[in-house]
Amino acid sequence: MGLDYEAMDEEHRRLQVMIRQVVNNNKAEPKDQTVMRVVVPNVLDSREGSSFDRRGTHSVTAKVYITHNGPEDLENLTLIVDCPQPFQTDQGSVAISSLRSSSAGPATPLVVPIVFSSPPDIPSPVTPEKVLLPTSLMVHLILAFLSPNGEPLTCKASFVLPLCLAGTIIPPVKNSQFKITLDTNRMPPQLPVLFDDVCSTSDPAAGNVLSFQYFNSNASDATILVSKNAGRYRIQSSSFEALWLLTSELVRRLKMYFGGDTDKHSAPVEPMPGLEGDLTNPNAPFAISYTENLPFQEYFTAIDGHFKSRQQLAASQQTLSERAHQFRSIQKRLLVRFKDRNPAPLANLDLLFEDTYKLLMDVADEVETNQAALTHAANSLTCCTNLMLLLIRYRFNLAKEDMNILKHYLSPVVVDSTSQGWEECTDAAMTHLLRTCLAKSAKESSSMPQPLSVPQDVNKLKKHIALVCDRIAKGGSLRGDATTVAAPSGGPKKSRAVSTTGSDGSTGPSG
Repeated sequence: MGLDYEAMDEEHRRLQVMIRQVVNNNKAEPKDQTVMRVVVPNVLDSREGSSFDRRGTHSVTAKVYITHNGPEDLENLTLIVDCPQPFQTDQGSVAISSLRSSSAGPATPLVVPIVFSSPPDIPSPVTPEKVLLPTSLMVHLILAFLSPNGEPLTCKASFVLPLCLAGTIIPPVKNSQFKITLDTNRMPPQLPVLFDDVCSTSDPAAGNVLSFQYFNSNASDATILVSKNAGRYRIQSSSFEALWLLTSELVRRLKMYFGGDTDKHSAPVEPMPGLEGDLTNPNAPFAISYTENLPFQEYFTAIDGHFKSRQQLAASQQTLSERAHQFRSIQKRLLVRFKDRNPAPLANLDLLFEDTYKLLMDVADEVETNQAALTHAANSLTCCTNLMLLLIRYRFNLAKEDMNILKHYLSPVVVDSTSQGWEECTDAAMTHLLRTCLAKSAKESSSMPQPLSVPQDVNKLKKHIALVCDRIAKGGSLRGDATTVAAPSGGPKKSRAVSTTGSDGSTGPSG
């Protein structure tokens, strides 16, 4: 009996229509609204009034105001706090027994105070494994509860922690080992005006230079230098990862100051060769660009350090497993000797047992040290990836949609497990981009993906990252159809070449 493929296709279409109808009918949002509003001070809590009593910490208390206008009160709510590394909170989740409704009349909002703290000062001796830089200032809140009908509902809110929780202003520092330069089309404001929240409690900084030192970072710092005659900002530091947070804050505050939003355009445009020409045009939209070579060499150094830390941790864990097996075997032999009525001589088995125990403790300490080193390497890689994504965006003037896609492929969220790590997941994501929307030919699109496994090295990953940036520089779109690999009509786009030359003069792979 033959299969009626036309009937099967028709049934499949009918089922899809029914599913879309059901989904669309259920998309109506409930009329009852639960709103969260967060108030965060720009100054640190006083040491006497801080509930986060820990030596050497700096804390800020945020107040979350929760209101509900439904017909009935809510019960058994849970407020979940997602705090970025390395900041800490006094409670990761808050249980709320009930929330009064304001539908019958004005009701006082429920106030939930949450204390955020910087890590305590590092005791001497300071080792690199103990240093963790802030990966972000953004905090996400999720309020989970059940409606009176038993439906699970959530309410989300996000806010930015004050910069004073991450560090403090210090006298200008001259350290240009790592540096980047951002150009804008506006005359630069005074830096104390942009960073008035952190400069107000410190000595007045010079108008064109500002140095910021991070807490709990072994005196890591970053400095902003502003050109007096053009809208050019140089950010420099003694470490590449320390550039990220101050650069991100500078970009955010410049957008707020000039009221510009570079996310509004929906398609990439050619980078402006000289933004200084637009300094006298107040009607031009505020724009930021990065015209230097992307710092691949510095970024690849962070990837190498993270992968090496993974290998060292895996090797020490394997050694720990072998020592533990040896310890259990000797222990079993000793128990047999002790239970025997006529035991044979120990033959130094007790000494071997004691020495194995000491080796086991030493290897356990080594595993703990390597785990701390991996945490530090993951923290550095997160900061470096965030900085690379920001530079890629302003180097090629990517649209917001393209940047959101790229962040999912080149993810700054570094999560390592025993079976999968950041390197192999990112390499698979980069390979997928090169096989689909950034493919140059049908041959690349038809290539089969490789199984996900721990690589021997990260050379292929670094090559694929450079190739993705090169394809984007040549006009590739991350939102293009995977089957469309030919150049659009009207001739090829003007190429925006990308160089992989590092600060040390070495040259990486390019497509």
